[in-house]
Amino acid sequence: MAICALVSKNHRGLPLIAGLSAALLLGCMQIAGAAEIPSPVLQLAAAETDLPALPVREAPDLRTYIAAGKIDGRKLSDAQAIRAFYAARSNAPLWIGGNGPNRAAHDLVSVLDQAWTHGLNPAKYDLQAIDQMMKSGSEAQNRSALEIRLTDALVRYGRDITGTRAGRSEGATSIRRTPMDAGRILSLAENSSNLEKDLTDLAPRGALYRALQAELIRMVKEGTGADWKSLDFGHHPLYPGDSHPMVPLLRARFGTPVPENRQNFYDDSLAKAVATFQKDHKLQADAIVGPKTLAVLNQSPTARRNQILANMERLRWLDQERPNRYIIVNIPSQTLWAVAGEKVLHEMKVIVGKPVRGTKDFKATITGVRFNPTWTVPPTIKRKDFLPKLVNDPGYLSQKGITLLQKQGGKMVRVDPYEIDWASVNGSDLSQMSMVQGAGDRNALGKVRVLMPNPYDMYLHDTSSPELFAEEERTLSSGCVRIENPEAVADFILSGNEGWSSEKMKSLIDKGRTVDIKAEKQIPVYIIYQTAWLDSRGQLVFGQDVYGRDRDLIRALDSADDLPVFRAG
Repeated sequence: MAICALVSKNHRGLPLIAGLSAALLLGCMQIAGAAEIPSPVLQLAAAETDLPALPVREAPDLRTYIAAGKIDGRKLSDAQAIRAFYAARSNAPLWIGGNGPNRAAHDLVSVLDQAWTHGLNPAKYDLQAIDQMMKSGSEAQNRSALEIRLTDALVRYGRDITGTRAGRSEGATSIRRTPMDAGRILSLAENSSNLEKDLTDLAPRGALYRALQAELIRMVKEGTGADWKSLDFGHHPLYPGDSHPMVPLLRARFGTPVPENRQNFYDDSLAKAVATFQKDHKLQADAIVGPKTLAVLNQSPTARRNQILANMERLRWLDQERPNRYIIVNIPSQTLWAVAGEKVLHEMKVIVGKPVRGTKDFKATITGVRFNPTWTVPPTIKRKDFLPKLVNDPGYLSQKGITLLQKQGGKMVRVDPYEIDWASVNGSDLSQMSMVQGAGDRNALGKVRVLMPNPYDMYLHDTSSPELFAEEERTLSSGCVRIENPEAVADFILSGNEGWSSEKMKSLIDKGRTVDIKAEKQIPVYIIYQTAWLDSRGQLVFGQDVYGRDRDLIRALDSADDLPVFRAG
C-alpha cells in the first residue's frame, strides 16, 4: 500500500466537488484522536532532547526582527501582538534556551507537521525554513530568526485552527466564530506545561470532526487513487436486470459477488448494494443508476478529499461550547434535530430554500412561538412569483386568501387587485404594497412559526403543503425552513415555560387567533451547511453540495494558499 506524503508547496486547479446525528454533528460526543503520520520534520523533533538548562540570554537580533515586523521579507501574522508579547518578557526568547530549541519548540513543530490532518497547509507555517534552521548551527542570528519564525507560525496556526480562514464571502457570516486572539495564543504557549496537548485541544473535539479527520488520514495513507476510473452507462439510466460492460466496475465498488457466467448483469445483490448506497447519500433508494446517483458514484478521491476539507473548515467556524438545549438544521441533509444534553429528542425532515434562493447559514436566538400566524409576502416573492401571476390574473391573491394593502396618504389601505394595472407595476410600486394572508388552513406558514429574529428574515415554520415532505430532494422554499413536525418543535421550545403543556398548545391552535408565546428559557438555533454528517449509527454520510458552497469554499481556500497538497510518496 502506498503511503502518501505532503508536498510543502501549494498548487492551483484542485478538482472541485459539486436522531443521534445532531449531537454527533455539533460535537456532543467524542471519539479517539486519529493516528499521526510522521514526516521528516516530525522525526527531527522527536529525535531532539533538552539538554541541562543554561541561563537564557536575549539574542542580539531578536529586537530587530520584532521592530521590523517581518522576517526575510515575510510579514508577521500579528506584529503588534508579537511586539507586545516580547516587550512583556523583556525580549527574552520563548523557544530558544541556552542549548538551542527547547521542548516547547519541538512540541510546536510536531503540531505544525500534522496540520494537514486538519485540512490546514503546513507550508503556510514556514515549516521548511524552520526545519532547516533547527538542523543548522547555533549562531545567535540564526537563533533569533528561528525564535521569530516559531512565534509567527504559532500565531498563524492558532488562528487557523480556531476560526474562519478564507471563504468569508461564501454564505452567511453570523455563524462564524472569530479566530482566537494572537495575544491569547501566545499566552497559552507561554504558560503551557504540555504545548502539544494544549494546541491539539484547540481543534473541534466533536465526533464528526474526528471522523472526518480519520477518513482524511485513511485516504492519504491509501494514496490519491491514480487507478480510479469513472462509470459511464451512456445516455440512459442503468436499471436492475440490465446488462452493461461497466457493471463489473460498478460491482467492484461494492464488492458484491459475480453471478455465474453473467459478469455484465445488474443482478439483485448489486441492486441491493446500490439502493443502500443511495439511502446513505440521501438519494432515492430505487437502485436505478441515474444522473444523481452516477454523479455521487463518480466523485473522485480528490473531490471526496476536498469535501472533507470543506466540512472540517466549517466545523471550525462553529462555537465549540453550546448550551444544554438547542436546535440545529443542516441544509444539505434537509434535517432538523432538537437536542437536550447529548440526546436528540426530535429528528425530522425539513424543506429548505431553492438553490436560487438558498437558505442562509447562521445562528439565531429563539425567543418564542407564534401560533396561527399571518403571512406578509416577502419582497422577493412579491416581485418574482406573485407579480407575473397577477399580470395574467388579478384574482390570484383572493384565491389564496391574501389581502392587498397599498400606501395612500401615509396609511396602508385595502385596495381591490382588479383596480391595479399590474403590467405597469415596478419595484418601487411594489414596495408601497403589502400582501397579507390571514391565519387559517391556507396560510403558507401553517399553524406554527418560530420567532427567531435575524438579519435574513428567515425562520422555521409549519406549511400548508405537508405532502412535500415525501420528496427526497426538498430544496423547495424561498429561503425559510419548513418543518415536518412543528408542534413538536414548539413544545420543545416552550417546555421550560411554567404551566406549559401540549393541551395548552392545542387549545391555542384550535382558537384560530394569532398569539405569541414568549420562551421563558431562550435557546439558540444553528442553521448550518455540512455536506457530511453522522447517521444514527455514527457512520459518515456524504451528501450533496446542494448550493455549491463546498465548491466555492475550496476555491477560496485554494486562492489563499490555504489547502494542503498531497501526492503519492
